[in-house]
Amino acid sequence: MLKFYHTLIPLLLVAGCELLDNDIKMGPDRYQTEKSGIRGGSSGDGAGGETGTIPKDTLLYVSGIAFPQGYNWQRDTAFGTSGGRLQLFRNGTLILDEEVSYTNCVSEDPDMHRIIDGHLVTDYSTDSETVIKIDGKEKLRYRGREMIAGILIREDGIWTLGESRDGNGLKLRKNGEEIYVSGGHVMPQINDILPSDRRLYEDDGAICFAVVGVNGSGKEFHYIVIDGAPQLLEIPPEFREVFDIRRHRGKTVILGGGSKPILGMDMDGEMIRCTSGYQARNFRLAVDTSGDLYAVGEIRKNSSAEFCPSIWIPGSSPQFLSMKTPALFLARDGEDFAYIEAKEGREIKSAIMNLYHVNIPFRSRLVSPRAAELANGRLTAALTPYGLTERPAVLCRDSLMQYDINGYLTGVQTILKEK
Repeated sequence: MLKFYHTLIPLLLVAGCELLDNDIKMGPDRYQTEKSGIRGGSSGDGAGGETGTIPKDTLLYVSGIAFPQGYNWQRDTAFGTSGGRLQLFRNGTLILDEEVSYTNCVSEDPDMHRIIDGHLVTDYSTDSETVIKIDGKEKLRYRGREMIAGILIREDGIWTLGESRDGNGLKLRKNGEEIYVSGGHVMPQINDILPSDRRLYEDDGAICFAVVGVNGSGKEFHYIVIDGAPQLLEIPPEFREVFDIRRHRGKTVILGGGSKPILGMDMDGEMIRCTSGYQARNFRLAVDTSGDLYAVGEIRKNSSAEFCPSIWIPGSSPQFLSMKTPALFLARDGEDFAYIEAKEGREIKSAIMNLYHVNIPFRSRLVSPRAAELANGRLTAALTPYGLTERPAVLCRDSLMQYDINGYLTGVQTILKEK
């Protein structure tokens, strides 16, 4: 049985799209890594297996939902009464184990929990309230059933941005108290590579998010909200579509597209244009670990071509990745880039890091955008198998490390240890 995978295969050039020309970074040698308590490779019954490798300077946090052995969670025959557990692992060791249930206010939905600075933060909607827990302890409970579009844990309290589950507006709250209320919706809309609650963020200490609404005549209007104060924005007339809005280093950035340019960034009135391609779609703004801004989405180079997953850094030409394959994950961090491409049905085809890719040895998927991360020169991805004979595994650098649970992995976070 195959236990441990670390074979990197050169990525072939694909006709019709240019590939990034980054220098290949292979990371530290094997002697610079330490053993974890995670099983390596993949085995049918989860027994045996080698240990995987985690870099010595790294804390690897992984979240997942575990079900009793023998339960077919992919069919969910118990309809929410299966005995599922929400679990958090640190370097392969189980450090938190929570019952999934209505009475415990914990959901098995991947959109309703996330890892923040090594802590597991959950939200839950009862019949009339929203409940926020951190590491299994209730921290907030307030009236109103909300879908969490963002959460910040700061010294001055817990800030949440929630959209009403009945579709009737949104509220920014501090420790459950209303700070800002709007009848609009949070921008941008979520997509397959954007976690649903990354739309509330800090910029130079200010709490920010964007709102889109529709006036009585059906025309859209857009706001940037900074520390609870909304600022109405003027959208450049050349933008037929607004993809995203973000406050970045004190400037309001509007990402949009039209015919000329197909893609552009308006930064407080200064337009940066991207004129390559025929059409752009599904673009979103992103910030890497150093705070630099870039955009990810898809560009079609001519009217007969397929859309190509692309990265655009303002001031440069767009960089295109492999053709005809949708992105499950697409990110840039400094000179590194990573891309997880999909087959039909959103099955993972391969994971690519700096012009090299790793073949995945079993049919797997990402159950959430939070299940992958590019940080500190490392691609980390939590892979959930389609078959019940395999166990979930985490791809970390060039190792595939198995987690011996009957269930699925929902999130990863790597944190460098303090020296």
